[in-house]
Amino acid sequence: MWVTIPEENDATAQSRLKRLGYTCAVDIVRDLPKNRAKPETITKWRGRNVELVRIYEESDDRLRESAPDHRTFLLEGADGVIRPVVGYRGSPGPLEHRALPVVDARFLVNLVWQPRGGIPLDPFAGAGGIVIEAKLAGWTTFSLDNDPSLRSD
Repeated sequence: MWVTIPEENDATAQSRLKRLGYTCAVDIVRDLPKNRAKPETITKWRGRNVELVRIYEESDDRLRESAPDHRTFLLEGADGVIRPVVGYRGSPGPLEHRALPVVDARFLVNLVWQPRGGIPLDPFAGAGGIVIEAKLAGWTTFSLDNDPSLRSD
């Protein structure tokens, strides 16, 4: 997909790239200087030769590292002792307590993103995906959940 961003918004747009959801790479389009040899990244756009310059890329492995089933959670056992547990996938039932994938949590944070930041409240925090993504975006967050056995680390 091609998106045109006015030059005066380049810096803001580039600072937001690491918070995109559903995007693994972003290239910017630059006009080729007349005296420059054509690079391998050349393409035609709007009838002229341009160069694609990769300015952001996120690997699937990096996303997997922050997925709910790789995070550390503090779970309180029946004996009242709180223990760290790595990897939360939710309850075994098909419609019970499923954690949001990282890209979905990012998408939801992006829906309410503001340049000056914000203070979102996640009333159904569960595995904490939205809270984590909002904190990574620089926001102060508040969350709660009615599941007393799950406390995010």
